[in-house]
Amino acid sequence: MPMSGPGKEQNTMPISVTLNKGYTELGYIYYSGWGVASDKKKAAAYLEKGVAQGNTDAKFLLGQLYFYGESVDRDYKRSYDLLNGTVDERYLESEDAINMYTANILGICNEHAYGTRRNIYKALLYYTKKHTRRATTWCHADGKETNGGYL
Repeated sequence: MPMSGPGKEQNTMPISVTLNKGYTELGYIYYSGWGVASDKKKAAAYLEKGVAQGNTDAKFLLGQLYFYGESVDRDYKRSYDLLNGTVDERYLESEDAINMYTANILGICNEHAYGTRRNIYKALLYYTKKHTRRATTWCHADGKETNGGYL
């Protein structure tokens, strides 16, 4: 059966993008135990490959594993570096649970000097960052949404 030609969709996604997502999705499958026995060591191994290829979701999940010390040695510095990258990359794209959760962990890291120098100002910025978009959206009486200024 031909894979291309009239009426056939071609996958034009570069192989590196496909592998990048594949490693991250395999990591998530093993992390959550979807259809397989949960194995956070395998999850970490696949997520490391996703991180090496720049996948933001892999950074988020692996950052959690390092923060909580799940199947890897607890490493606040590595966790902070991974999660700091995700909030910067993802935050401007959309407000979602991952950003709010990540901002909270980064606030904790800055408040208690986990993986970084203690910085109360930065901690407060992360703690408020997770609510900023909602606050700027709700501040208009006419109901129009805006990205407005950040706190």
